[in-house]
Amino acid sequence: MNKDDIRGLIEELGSDASAMGKELLALLEEEHGSVPIAQRMLERRPDLLAALTIKMLAKGSVLDPKLKELIAISAAAALRDDASLKAHMEMAFSLGATSNEVLETLITAGMVVESATNEVSFRVFRQVEGWKDTNDRWGKKS
Repeated sequence: MNKDDIRGLIEELGSDASAMGKELLALLEEEHGSVPIAQRMLERRPDLLAALTIKMLAKGSVLDPKLKELIAISAAAALRDDASLKAHMEMAFSLGATSNEVLETLITAGMVVESATNEVSFRVFRQVEGWKDTNDRWGKKS
């Protein structure tokens, strides 16, 4: 794709926004089976929806599709996003993920969230309590 192709695409996106938004959503639905509300809301802004669609449909990733879904599950779990969790779990299973792989992904996400929560909470606790620690975060003497 050259600069003129890109300029033409940008012009086309602006020419009939309503039709372009519907076409992009149809493409995403065809590819993924459904389109979450976050993407559906971008129908009003096909320029932004086009950029998202390109990212979502990009080929040639160094990560295999199942691994990408397991990563998405981990992020959705950490963000407590029920809708994304369900969608990415279903996609992971359709790509051959086992229940044990999904469960381990959730456990790992939980451990990271717990660790991050403890790191922040304990640091604030020490500040409020007025505790002076001469150790770095890994317990080694400074």
